[in-house]
Amino acid sequence: MAEIQNGQHEYNGPHSSEENTRLDFQHNALRTVMGNKTLHATLPSPPTKILDIGCGTGVVTLELAEKFPSAEIIAIDIIKPIHPIEKLKNVRFLQGKFADFIADGTLQPASFDYIFSRLLILGITDWKAQTSRVFNLLRPGTGIYEAQDLSWNIFDKEGQVVFDQFPIFVLMVENAAAKGLDTFCGDHHPKYLGDAGFEDVQHESFPWTLQYWPERPETYALSYMFQEGGSKAFRMTVLDKLLGESGRYTSEQMETYKAGFEKMAQDFPEGTHQPFSVTWGRKPA
Repeated sequence: MAEIQNGQHEYNGPHSSEENTRLDFQHNALRTVMGNKTLHATLPSPPTKILDIGCGTGVVTLELAEKFPSAEIIAIDIIKPIHPIEKLKNVRFLQGKFADFIADGTLQPASFDYIFSRLLILGITDWKAQTSRVFNLLRPGTGIYEAQDLSWNIFDKEGQVVFDQFPIFVLMVENAAAKGLDTFCGDHHPKYLGDAGFEDVQHESFPWTLQYWPERPETYALSYMFQEGGSKAFRMTVLDKLLGESGRYTSEQMETYKAGFEKMAQDFPEGTHQPFSVTWGRKPA
């Protein structure tokens, strides 16, 4: 949910009880789109030690603890999760930054069987360093990393790229890049993993709908979340973080951009979507 690697934390999204509610709704909506499952990587053997980076509300950590009750699970985020994961006998929560726990020796090299991360798109400013750190923490030969993330590219329901038709998104991507964020990281994870040394890299993509798509009813919850389910506050915070804090725009311009974003959101054609990607790979012996 919120890790960066340069020693300075800056998550470009909101922290609130409403956002926690949205995140849990989002988790269930993503499960529906992904065929009613969260985890996709095939593990060569039952894991004994698991790391959940940027655990957010703790909802995936709960699933990991249930699925692998004999494994030691470490969950990391810069804020405490709302779910009581610390009450589980096989879970340890670390509050702070991923890189710091490596630097102080809390996380040891070659000690994890499985590492999971999801939606770090607004927190990572150096994916090459992030993926290399994950690689070093995994056991040689069997360790698996699974990264799930979004790309801000935009497609119509026929699969044609229409990103350039939405200038506010173009502007957001430009300002995110100025902060070092890769807003197409979901698409880029296969390269990040390959460059870090992972083998057997696999990649799947699912539609994150921005407007309802009747031919794909499994996407309804995601489109509902974007249109009606509490996502406006998230969008406005992201606009403030990426554009407002840049110092490039007046308050009047920001109000215009916010109003324009909301109109754009309501007017997306049926089936407009972004790719949500699942990528995993194995550390070689």
